[in-house]
Amino acid sequence: MVTSKSNRKKWRCRLLIYSGRPDPQWPIAEAAVDEWLKICHDAPLAHDTVPDASALGYRGVIFYKGNEEYYYIFNGHIRYMEQEKSILKQDEGRSLERSILNTAPAPVQKLGVASFG
Repeated sequence: MVTSKSNRKKWRCRLLIYSGRPDPQWPIAEAAVDEWLKICHDAPLAHDTVPDASALGYRGVIFYKGNEEYYYIFNGHIRYMEQEKSILKQDEGRSLERSILNTAPAPVQKLGVASFG
C-alpha cells in the first residue's frame, strides 16, 4: 500500500516551558531537520553528567518525528535513543539549541526563551 505524503509523520519541535498546560509546538522543514541530524551524528560524546532541568520555566527543546525519533537538547547537551540505548552528546556553545529556537514562530519567540529563559 502506498502512503500519501499527507499521512506521513512530520518532524516537529516542542518548547519545554510549561508545567500545567501544553507546551508550544511547531512543524519543521525537512532541510532544517537534515542539518540538525547531521549535527547530532557528528557531535562528540559527552562524558559529564547532566543535571536535571528545573520543573518550572525553560527546560529545553525537543525535535521529534512521531514516536520514531526523539532528540532532547538542553544546556549544551543532546540526548537521544540509539538501538534502545540513551546517547548523550555535546552541543558545543549550545548552537543546535539556538538553531532550533530560532525556527520557533513569533508567538513562541515572544516568550523570551531565545535567550534560554
